[in-house]
Amino acid sequence: MSTTETSNRIDGDWAIQATKEQTESRFFSSDAVINAYLQGRRDQNIENERILTEKLYENLEKAKKISANFSKILREKGIKYKHILLRPKQIIEFESIFIIDKDDYISPRFEEIYNLAISEKAKANSDTFHFSFVFIPYSESLNRDKLSTDGYILEYVKK
Repeated sequence: MSTTETSNRIDGDWAIQATKEQTESRFFSSDAVINAYLQGRRDQNIENERILTEKLYENLEKAKKISANFSKILREKGIKYKHILLRPKQIIEFESIFIIDKDDYISPRFEEIYNLAISEKAKANSDTFHFSFVFIPYSESLNRDKLSTDGYILEYVKK
């Protein structure tokens, strides 16, 4: 019985590393099967990381765009805001906090803004993306450091 190892390509980047007898009989040692499994797991983990990173950036861009577009809606409606901050919560979940001028926030016309936010949220959300709007009134005592600590790490700065 020969123990010479042969390499037989089976699919793309994959090859069977086995003795001639194993290749001919199609039986492999448990070590060979375990090694093939572990290599497949490593390759899959690398691919999963690439996919998740790509999805994070794609969703982050979408969240930034929604926030920027909603700022335009606020300006068109005459609603003044002090800051717009964005918090990535998970790969698929994002939240923007709109810090609104106090007079506009307590105005009866602000209800229309809530309804518009509900509508925009419904349009944007899917199985792989979830966006939320949060509105708070501006106050001199507002602590931006606490908001940053809560994860609101991105701020919309209109050019």
